[in-house]
Amino acid sequence: MRFLHVLLPAALTSLIVLTASDAPAGCTTGGLGTMPRPDGSLAVNGRIVLEGTGRMAGPVAALDSTGLVLASDTEEIPLRVETIHIGRWNAAQAILAPVREPAPGARLSLRASATGKGLPIDLEITRNPRFTWTTTASLPAGAVHWTEKPTRGKSDIGTFCPPHAYVALSAVLDHPEQVLGVLAEVRALAPGAKSHRYLVSVNQGEIAIGHLGCEMALELSPGG
Repeated sequence: MRFLHVLLPAALTSLIVLTASDAPAGCTTGGLGTMPRPDGSLAVNGRIVLEGTGRMAGPVAALDSTGLVLASDTEEIPLRVETIHIGRWNAAQAILAPVREPAPGARLSLRASATGKGLPIDLEITRNPRFTWTTTASLPAGAVHWTEKPTRGKSDIGTFCPPHAYVALSAVLDHPEQVLGVLAEVRALAPGAKSHRYLVSVNQGEIAIGHLGCEMALELSPGG
């Protein structure tokens, strides 16, 4: 596993092998989540990470640049899909960028575009309309840096529902409040093996990689 020197600014969480069959029955429900968190702030040059789990992983993986907008009572700003990351199972994320910068101090909500109406993400947002942010001033590009090399922390394995098995790694940054996450990559050591990348959230100076309950963004396995 290696850490790419890519930190997505807010201007912009023992080894064991687990498979989809290990997911608890209730894990297929899932839903949508975002970084930044709802009701927080969004820099005008920012990004939104939309994550789908369970039944919403597929719709997020299939999202294109015509499906979502940031909207207020007076404007709609289309959201361009910059990147899609598909997890090992039950997880996918789309990194969304407004096609133009909103004004600071605007109150904007995630909504479906005209072409996205009636699709699963639209139905989920309509059912639970909580994805709203207040825009703030621009954040400078390249302002966040590693201050220490990532190191391995504790491992944790639990068998209660939902089960989990993950390893924690340090993510020591000079301005952690300005990042949405760390782009981590896991790859097999065999020549030509496919790698998997996912933007992992930072919680109290650590990220977690492995089976985190009902979803697995990045899988740890022998030979990786």
